[in-house]
Amino acid sequence: MDLKEALIFLDRNAIKWGIIILTMGILTPFVTGKITLKDIQAILSSPIAIVALLAGAITVILSGRGLGLITSEPSIVVGIVLGSVIGVAFFKGVPIGPMTAAGIVAVILSLVKH
Repeated sequence: MDLKEALIFLDRNAIKWGIIILTMGILTPFVTGKITLKDIQAILSSPIAIVALLAGAITVILSGRGLGLITSEPSIVVGIVLGSVIGVAFFKGVPIGPMTAAGIVAVILSLVKH
């Protein structure tokens, strides 16, 4: 397989693989026991955990819509990549989806506390 064939293959499959790998990484703490039933029950009693739950749900919903947009308008990837580079280079951001959910929680908490 030459480089062009490899890039075509990645173009067709990399997003699907990335989603699978990220999902496995997110679910691993449940399987290994790092997140227990008690942790899950804490979501129902902690305001911060409820905000985190909402932020996670909103992030997943937005990501699904974003994936749909990328699929229908592949040219949008240029803006996403440039925005990610700018965010990382100038604002010390981290281009990771679950971190976005944590960032949403942090913003909401800062608004609630002040």
